Amino acid sequence: MDYIIISILDFVCFLCYTGGMTKIPDIIVRSFANEKLFVIPPSLRNKLAKLPIVSPMYITDKGYYPEAFGHYSNRPCGCDEYIINICVSGKGWFELGNNETQVREGQFFILPANRPHRYASDTESPWTLYWTHFKGVNAQHYFQQLPDRNPLANIDGQTMETVTQLYEHCFGCLETGFSIRNLIHASTTFNQILSYLFFHNPSYVQGISIPQFRVIEGSINYMRLNIVQQFELHQFADQANMSIAHYSRVFKAQTGSSPINYFIKLKIQIACRLLTTTDKSIRQVALALGYEDQFYFSRIFRKVMSVSPSQYQQKNQYAEQ
Repeated sequence: MDYIIISILDFVCFLCYTGGMTKIPDIIVRSFANEKLFVIPPSLRNKLAKLPIVSPMYITDKGYYPEAFGHYSNRPCGCDEYIINICVSGKGWFELGNNETQVREGQFFILPANRPHRYASDTESPWTLYWTHFKGVNAQHYFQQLPDRNPLANIDGQTMETVTQLYEHCFGCLETGFSIRNLIHASTTFNQILSYLFFHNPSYVQGISIPQFRVIEGSINYMRLNIVQQFELHQFADQANMSIAHYSRVFKAQTGSSPINYFIKLKIQIACRLLTTTDKSIRQVALALGYEDQFYFSRIFRKVMSVSPSQYQQKNQYAEQ
């Protein structure tokens, strides 16, 4: 007789979708040593979907499969949630549409809701996965960050360490029970996990190699250490050992801003702090940031903050104390 090997989660989902039908192929439900598995009941999912603080994106299932030999999932009709699988070690593959993609250690992939897919662990080097099913209007936006035909991305070592720590934190929270407070905390922590994967992950930044990412990080640190100076673009490019055109393209791809505008905003960021927390005059603040012309500084400040330095100071001085 034909049979299928699936995980416990897939078995639970299958029963939910089929209403517990008994006329099904033989199923071998496989669990994995030291696995962690949390399936949020439908009634609590419905509550999360109505809470403004998490309704844009919330978790429905979450888990950890270590060295998941025999792990296989086949959903011919897809499922209601988006799925992220994070490969900590080993390897496997996934199929979305007619495209099969190999997955290795240090990569993650997202599968969209309601689209047929399959994925499985490698038979010789089975993967270890952290995974989450999630829903909400923001879920699609993260999927759209990845190439539609191959929604796979890399994770650098430091980001992976942070992400796994956050997952373990979520597990510790959920192990104490499915209170609404715990579910909100787990969902907001998952948002933080995605933030690290997409926006604080040197291996993910599209079109930028890790060495280039490190160069731009070094350039920004150089700006911070020399905040009192005035620079021209070629000086930043020289410090990064790049041509002006290449440096500008890589810098904007990573930060969304030109180097000079980024440097100016760093100066204004410090100006805001000085105007808020000290008794320095506007002239003193300008000089502290390398602007000898107070009026030029005021024009730059207004352009960035939409108010003059004096207006900002009057409104905010000591407000944080």
